[in-house]
Amino acid sequence: MVNNSDTDKSDSDEEDAAAVQPDSDNDIESDVGTSASDTETVCDSVRVTVSTASEKLTAKSGREYVPDPPAQHRRGLENIVRSRVGITNEGKVNNICYSFKKFITEEIVDIIVKHSNEEADRKINIKHTTATEIYGLIGLLIQMGSSYVSKLSTDILWSAIRGRNIYTGTMSRSRFKELISIMRFDDKNTRGERRRIDQFAPLRDVFKKLN
Repeated sequence: MVNNSDTDKSDSDEEDAAAVQPDSDNDIESDVGTSASDTETVCDSVRVTVSTASEKLTAKSGREYVPDPPAQHRRGLENIVRSRVGITNEGKVNNICYSFKKFITEEIVDIIVKHSNEEADRKINIKHTTATEIYGLIGLLIQMGSSYVSKLSTDILWSAIRGRNIYTGTMSRSRFKELISIMRFDDKNTRGERRRIDQFAPLRDVFKKLN
């Protein structure tokens, strides 16, 4: 007597094995060929992406940008610095006063004295100033800025109790206020004409001396 269930099971196993195994070598070649075509498709998409990345990008303003880095060129001789690195003999100073005058030169102070005295002539009961006095005024202004007291009133800064000796020792409070009121850097009579072509006219003469 034959067990039909065993026979059906054996036939079923044979059918599953046949389904797993390829029928021929052609099936294997077909599968490989499909994979190769997929790879080519991926490569093509990568090439397209790379090529589009080098295109120009346009902003909302209409300006175009190129993502590619600029071409490298040899540096021009005019852009090569050949001077010695470090402090030169011109920059070596012996004292604080000499260092200060490297920035606020005598030519600058002479311009301020000249035009400040012109302004003093337009006012009543204000005497002319000197280069020494202007140097003292500029020094006090720098001191106020570095000490963060520039917004305090002169009554406090020149106070015998709350003030500092550097202010009272340099000049009186009344003279400080007079110098601030007459301090000028250019010829006031010709300023309007010069300002038509140069908005920086009030400080142009002093600025030239800084270069």
